[in-house]
Amino acid sequence: MFAQDSLNSLSLEYAYADLQQATKNFDASCKVGEGAFGGVFKGLQRDGTEVAIKVLDVSEEGGFEEEVRVLSKFRHPNLVILMGFASHTHQRLLVYELLAGGDVYKRLQRSCREGVPFPWRQRVSAACDAACGLSHLHHSKPKVFHRDIKSANILLDRNGTAKMADFGLACLSHKTTHKVKSAGGTVGYTCPLYVQRGVVTEGSEAYSFGMVLLELFTAKLPAWRTQAPDGSQQYQFMVSVINGDLRTALSLEDEMAQWPTAVGTAVAELALMCTQNAEEKRAGFADIANVLRALRDTAEVPVAPALPTPVLGGSALVPGAPVQQVVVRREVVQQPQPQVQAQPQAVIQRVSAAEWEHARRQQQQQQQQQQHQQQQPHQQQAPRPPPLLWSLECTYADGINVSSLPREQRTLMHRHEQGGPLLTTQRVGRLFQEDFFNAVIPDSSMRGVVSREHFQVWAEETPIGTEQSTNLIPCSFFLTQFSSNRVTVNGAALQKPGEQTSLHRGDKIAIGRFVEGSEKYEPFIQFRFTLAGSVLMDADPGHADPEHTPGARKEDAPSYYLEAGGAGLREGVGKQSRRLVPEDTECTLMLGRVHNSEFWQRVLTEDAYNALSRHCCQIEMSDSSKRHTTYYVRNLSERNTICVCTSFDDGQAEPIGLNERIVVSDGNIIVVNRLLWISFNLTFSGPEQQQEAQVADHKMCGDPVEIEELS
Repeated sequence: MFAQDSLNSLSLEYAYADLQQATKNFDASCKVGEGAFGGVFKGLQRDGTEVAIKVLDVSEEGGFEEEVRVLSKFRHPNLVILMGFASHTHQRLLVYELLAGGDVYKRLQRSCREGVPFPWRQRVSAACDAACGLSHLHHSKPKVFHRDIKSANILLDRNGTAKMADFGLACLSHKTTHKVKSAGGTVGYTCPLYVQRGVVTEGSEAYSFGMVLLELFTAKLPAWRTQAPDGSQQYQFMVSVINGDLRTALSLEDEMAQWPTAVGTAVAELALMCTQNAEEKRAGFADIANVLRALRDTAEVPVAPALPTPVLGGSALVPGAPVQQVVVRREVVQQPQPQVQAQPQAVIQRVSAAEWEHARRQQQQQQQQQQHQQQQPHQQQAPRPPPLLWSLECTYADGINVSSLPREQRTLMHRHEQGGPLLTTQRVGRLFQEDFFNAVIPDSSMRGVVSREHFQVWAEETPIGTEQSTNLIPCSFFLTQFSSNRVTVNGAALQKPGEQTSLHRGDKIAIGRFVEGSEKYEPFIQFRFTLAGSVLMDADPGHADPEHTPGARKEDAPSYYLEAGGAGLREGVGKQSRRLVPEDTECTLMLGRVHNSEFWQRVLTEDAYNALSRHCCQIEMSDSSKRHTTYYVRNLSERNTICVCTSFDDGQAEPIGLNERIVVSDGNIIVVNRLLWISFNLTFSGPEQQQEAQVADHKMCGDPVEIEELS
């Protein structure tokens, strides 16, 4: 028996007969919704007032008393108004103001299913209103924790004003945390830490609200059911898909909302800040409300008409039935494991500092700490970078000299993030490495061939069954194609999404396109898969590197330098100044006016410099995993006649065809034009390797010249 007398002092008690009359005896035509503990009916009172009546069939679990106490005590424009209550046998009834706009969940459904507009500003406005209501509850004394924040519990009136509803799980607390008997809530919205510990905090509430923000931004459910191989039902979680990555979140944007880029990015950043692992770093509701208010009031930006967006794994907001409110039990629903999430930017650039003061202060504190550490360099060493798993080193890019870039700028390094799974997937494409592809592929039309997610590289731990003399983890490596634009691995094409192949150290991964008017396929960017410096090793004994030492170079691997000569050299340029030494001899070195321009301007006269092609030729290297390294020179110029001579007296060399290459050996002369020649010179790490390489070079010089087309 509930404490009716105490509730009467808080709220008006309605006669059950009056509510029967208002709803035509709870006729199905008056039913407007269904909750976990009963239905919601639209009613018309005798005085003409429209109301919403929630019928709770199991009052002990429905949070009847909690809702009456909270909504009677706390009043706010963004909290639904409780007008009264009633009881009838085992049923308990709650009477609210009628909010004719429905709930946010259904608005998103109608937008997805029927194309009913739910534009970005209305979404941000609803989120801002809800955040204001929740902020009021969290700053009250005692404070109120809602415990079931979700889009279905954000109601809209006729004018679009949003109000928080359904306080059946709410609890009052005089502290910043509150221990609960059971961690109730709705799957996908509940904070994993809250479920594990049974402690509700403002941070756990912020997590739930962050999931609402992601739902508003993507129009996708926070969780959806899938069928396991054994036939059982299990949940997939959006937070696990996104894993704290802003680019992934942005890729799921609901285009029907026509999000301006700045606003959409800010909402996604705020959502990730709310759902990050570290509870103490999540945004508070006052800050959330201030940010959303500023975004809501952003000036309108013209956008292109929206197109329907593809769904994520069948998880668009059009399921057969919405995810219902449940009392979360660990043995029933496995919550997503805490993910290592990328810290979103502390300051959202589109919002003024005054509106994001809290984050600004945090940023200032971090900067002060960094300055303090810099002033005391001997007291604290810089943190070591996370362990390296593997790298994709760009060895060739059409139109630029990648060897002139520092290694870190031309390499996509995949590191293990502390606390996360070791063997994570590296996703490669314009969406995930936008700055990198902008830098190495300046041609926008060529860059457009690279898909937003072109391929993935992943690893699988593979015990090798023998005793290891190293601490490296043996793994098998794979590449999976995700783009309709092909990718090649060692020249073999993967043409359809879903195709995959194994990867080994030294393998070459290339993206290209067909030459217009022909069937010739030309790579315009190439990567080398490398485990140099990695904590992993190739489990395939045929590809394992016996000298796999982080940062080490093989003793028998030669390097080289080029030395310019000819009638076009400036007077007084010394021998050392005429030498061009590549930073990394395993990368393709491009030569021409647009490459190494400072070097050529320093050593060549004006006439000789102008006679040099923009893209003259390039030095390439064979697979570095082979015993003997072979270098090639490839002609890139239609203007200069490139040929390779074994000596200055050799006048029999044939010109190299455009895009063809030939072997170049130690001491060979690359003749560019009548004003410039370049000598190719190998350097070695020891006399044994030098003697061995000289024998190999002698054999190459005596053999017929090898010519092959770019494949």
